[in-house]
Amino acid sequence: MAASPYVQSRFLVLRLTPCSDSSLVAAGLTPAAGQLHLMARGARRLGPRQFPVLDLFRLVQIRYRDTGRDLLRLSDADLLDDYGALSRSLPAFQTAAWLARFALGNVPAGVAHEALFEALCVGFGRLARLPSAGTAAQVAGAQAVAVGVILTYLQEAGWLAEPAPGTPAAEQCGCLLAMAAGGAVPRLQPANWASLRDWVLRQARQADCHLPDEP
Repeated sequence: MAASPYVQSRFLVLRLTPCSDSSLVAAGLTPAAGQLHLMARGARRLGPRQFPVLDLFRLVQIRYRDTGRDLLRLSDADLLDDYGALSRSLPAFQTAAWLARFALGNVPAGVAHEALFEALCVGFGRLARLPSAGTAAQVAGAQAVAVGVILTYLQEAGWLAEPAPGTPAAEQCGCLLAMAAGGAVPRLQPANWASLRDWVLRQARQADCHLPDEP
């Protein structure tokens, strides 16, 4: 039996760009293929055969033909999860937008970043569930997500200057990575999260990562 010419994958939508009168180009991440750019023809038109599930900060199951080109044609998409509720909190939305730019600026096409993909899904889910009241709690929660995602990227890319094993710093680093993968969020003060965010940003600069304006 001939192999299917189509590829199926989870896809996290990180940017949408209008193209022509009716189409969209969706940029985002997959676990195994890194960054993808997909042409969704007719996605801006309403109708049962279009792509109503394709929206920013959504996790979708996609099917596309791998032609080896930079811009691939999307065949269909099914909604798996919607993190759009994060837009209700300004700190959450700003952090999600920054992390989207960070991921698209540092993850190339064709390079697997499975841990980063999962950390983004976990992080966006947490941002979507931030309390609607209490600016300090929103900011601290958003900073915790940013810390976990950036730290995960640095470790997966091999650029994390990890502390010596058995030290308190190593234990803290392991705790933060576990948090990013879906574990419990450490109970820290807002000032501690701000300090940790500054620390991971310094690590990213030392690794020559592309950094958008800071969240």
